[in-house]
Parts: sequence; C-alpha cells; structure tokens
Amino acid sequence: MLPNLAWTKRHQPDVWRRVRHALQPKDFVAYRLTGDVGTDPTGPTRSILNDWRAEDWSPETCQAAGIPREILPDVRYRPWQPRGVLGDTARLARHCALRATARDARPGGAARVLVKAGPPCPH
Repeated sequence: MLPNLAWTKRHQPDVWRRVRHALQPKDFVAYRLTGDVGTDPTGPTRSILNDWRAEDWSPETCQAAGIPREILPDVRYRPWQPRGVLGDTARLARHCALRATARDARPGGAARVLVKAGPPCPH
C-alpha cells in the first residue's frame, strides 16, 4: 500500500489531491457493500505503515512517508467480526451477481467478505 500511495502522490498530484480514503481491496469491497469505511488489524500489517504492537497504523511512519493518517481507515474490527448489514440486498444482488439472501460483510480477505452469499446468480 505504501509504495502505491507514494507513487500516486509523486506522479499523479491531481489524483492525490482528490483522495478521501486509501482502502485495500477487501476494505473497498466492504465499503461498497455496507457504506462503512473501516478495517481490521490485517490492513495496516499489509501496508508497511503499521505499528504491530498497537495493531494499528503507525503515526510516525505515516508522517515520515508523507501519508496523511486521515485517509487510512480506522482499525475497528477483528477479522472475524461482521462489518455491518448489507443495504438493499436486491440491488446488491443485481450489482454484484449475488443471491439476494446475502446478509453481512466481514473483513479478513476476499474469500470472507461476503457471508451467506452463495453462488453467483446467472445474468
């Protein structure tokens, strides 16, 4: 994550000025499904911006790298905890090719982002 953020900041300053959140793929998918911006302790550890003792982002590393802490999602979940209830499941089912019985989203990797989703629906 840090190399991508540093590259974007240096080579695409117009894009960098518009950044509101820097999310890893698992967090972006959960955000799109629930509207929640957050992560679990595995997010910082995959970023090179982590404080492993605190299981959080390192303010010192963020500052040294010139990455504003405000754009990183707060660590609010354990990997096994649900992130939230999915919104309009019929709309999400159409948008994501899921069965409309999907109920919650969990962090901790792409295989666990959707629980009770079942196989994709045919289009």
